[in-house]
Amino acid sequence: AMNAHKLNIHLNARLNPGEHVLSMLSRHHMLSGYRTFRDAISPLSEDVRRQYPTAVDRPVYRDLFNTLACDKDYESFLKSHTLLNWYSPFMPKHLLDLKSETVLFPHFYNRFNATHEWRYCLSCMEQDSEKYGAPFYHLEHQLPLQSQCKIHNEKLYSGCSHCDISWKNIDRLGLPSGKHCHFCEEQLTPVNHFMDEDMLWLQQTARKLLSSDSAPFNLEQLQRAYQTAIGIQKTEKSFSQAEAKKMNSFQLELDNFFDPRLYHCIFNNCDTKNGNKRTSSLHLFQIAFHTDKFFAPIVHLLVIRMLFGEIENIPS
Repeated sequence: AMNAHKLNIHLNARLNPGEHVLSMLSRHHMLSGYRTFRDAISPLSEDVRRQYPTAVDRPVYRDLFNTLACDKDYESFLKSHTLLNWYSPFMPKHLLDLKSETVLFPHFYNRFNATHEWRYCLSCMEQDSEKYGAPFYHLEHQLPLQSQCKIHNEKLYSGCSHCDISWKNIDRLGLPSGKHCHFCEEQLTPVNHFMDEDMLWLQQTARKLLSSDSAPFNLEQLQRAYQTAIGIQKTEKSFSQAEAKKMNSFQLELDNFFDPRLYHCIFNNCDTKNGNKRTSSLHLFQIAFHTDKFFAPIVHLLVIRMLFGEIENIPS
């Protein structure tokens, strides 16, 4: 039976270059003849819930790797078809050994706007249909905050302003559906969020990290660089009064370093009435000193932008 499934998914829905691994599942469902996504996928994996583009690791990745009998190792497979390269420089050591036992997301992953919605480019969609027979979701477009396809310089599509149905779950969304909503059939408008030099830098840096063969730094090195830049080296639980004051002033700087619209574009918990920080998801002390916490790359990139300007300037 296992071989039948292997043949089934292998012939129907091979993985295309630069395609997100879950995108293949959507194509497999469409071609399988099964009515529901769950019915089409359950012979392959039990991990059928929350099919977002942004999970770091999860059982269905491993199941698909085994089913496809890839000629590369598991980590290389993930680097080619998931966002692993974007995450790995910021992952604590204990998470880098990818066990695929649970669905792994970064800390506070539900505190971000629009980071888990699937996105596509109309021109890529047309080209892919011609070249591969069906459109698919490109890995690079699924990076948080991407609003434009860098190949075609066209805005991406994600979400419908008419029916507001979530675009997180690929099982409901299906393959890219062009200019009209798959659910309500109204015309879609492309992604149009706040842009400035810092947002452009975040987008470019995300793409750079995704396409790099090896991580340019690791979390240990990064946190050491943060602590040096802040001028507080010790990791004991309590700070002296002077250190606490210094920490607070850096936190204040981080909360006001960027255009307020940029914070609101990224986080869904900004400027709350009872908060004393811009957002509770941007907690500099935790980011710099908590060695076992896995914060989203965007959080680190905001700190890197403030302290070093460019990732190339992070001291090794």
